[in-house]
Amino acid sequence: MKKLTTKLSVLFILIFFLIFSGCGKKTGTMSNGKINLLSLIPENASGIFLVNLEKITKLENFNEIVNKIDKEEKKPSLKPFKNYRDFIEKTGIDPKKDLYSIALGLYGEIGKKNSDIALVINLNYNEDKILDLFKKENKNYYEEKFKKYVIYKFLDEKNREICFSFINNGIIGFGPVARVKQIIDLFESNGKSILTDEKKKPYLNNFNPESVLSFVFEFPEKAKKSEAQQGSPFKMDFSKAEILCGEVDFEENIWSGKIKLVSHDEEANKQIVNMLNGIKGMGAIAGPEIAEILNEINLSSSADNIELTFSIPNELLKKVQKKAEEKVKQFTTSEKSGENSNL
Repeated sequence: MKKLTTKLSVLFILIFFLIFSGCGKKTGTMSNGKINLLSLIPENASGIFLVNLEKITKLENFNEIVNKIDKEEKKPSLKPFKNYRDFIEKTGIDPKKDLYSIALGLYGEIGKKNSDIALVINLNYNEDKILDLFKKENKNYYEEKFKKYVIYKFLDEKNREICFSFINNGIIGFGPVARVKQIIDLFESNGKSILTDEKKKPYLNNFNPESVLSFVFEFPEKAKKSEAQQGSPFKMDFSKAEILCGEVDFEENIWSGKIKLVSHDEEANKQIVNMLNGIKGMGAIAGPEIAEILNEINLSSSADNIELTFSIPNELLKKVQKKAEEKVKQFTTSEKSGENSNL
C-alpha cells in the first residue's frame, strides 16, 4: 500500500505538467481562508476523490521514489525535464513544499467515450513559468477568454480537446472546456457543486481533509449484474449496492482506513462478508507476513452496508515489500539461469 500510494502521489504531482508535454467538512467555498476544493467540483459527478498531496509528499519513501525517477536513464517519468531539480526550475514548483491537495470529479462511466473529469489542484505556483513551459511543449494550442479568465485549450493523446485555467494564485482547474467553465463559475459562487448532491452529501460532509485519500462514488451499474462475475468462483450479490466510500490515512507510522459499501440487503451483505472472510483465510497461506496483514483487516455487515476497516503498521508493510522483492529477484535469476542453460 505504501509503495502504491507514493507512486500515485508522484503521478498526481507530475500528471498536470506531463500532459502539457504529452500532447472537508465545511460546505462553503472558503473556510478559514482556505478553499474547499469540493465546492469547485461541478454537480452530477459519479465519483469524487480528494487527495492530500501535502501529506503524501511527507511520506517516508517519497524521496526514494523521487530519487529513483531522477536516476532513470531515459527519464520517461520526467520528460521533458533533465531531472527533478530541472523540473523545479522550469515549473517553479517544488512538490515537497508547494503542493497542497487535489479534488477530482468523474463524470459518466469510467472507460466510456462520454466520460470526462473535472480536476482542481491547490498549489503554490508561478504562472509565468508554467505558461512558458506549456507554450514551449505545445505548439498547437488555443486561448479562449471566459469572463476575466483565460482558458488554454489543447488536444490530448486521444485527440480530445482539454484545457486548463488559472483560477486564482493557488488554484488551477483542468478538464474539458465545459467542465473548466463550470469550475470558474463555482469559484464565483455561480452554479451547483457536488456538495449539493443530496445522495452523496452525507458522505462528502464526512470527508476528512487531513486524510491521505477520501473518496465516494456510485457503484457501477455494470458491476451490479451477475454477468460481471462470469467465470469467477466467488459469486457475490451486488444488485442492491449504491455507494462505495472510504478514506485512507497515515499517522504514527500506521496505515489505517475504512471502506464502506452502502447496500440495503442484509442477507446479501452477510453472505459477501462471509465469503470475503473465507478468501482472507485462504490468503493467509501465502506466508506469515501476509497472514499478519490480513488479521489487521476487519469486515462487518449490517442491514444497510458492508464495512471494511484496517490498521496496518508500516514496518509490517516493509517486511512484505522486502519479501516480494526477494521473490521477484529469485524468479528473475532462475529464469536467466534457465535461458543460459539452453544456450
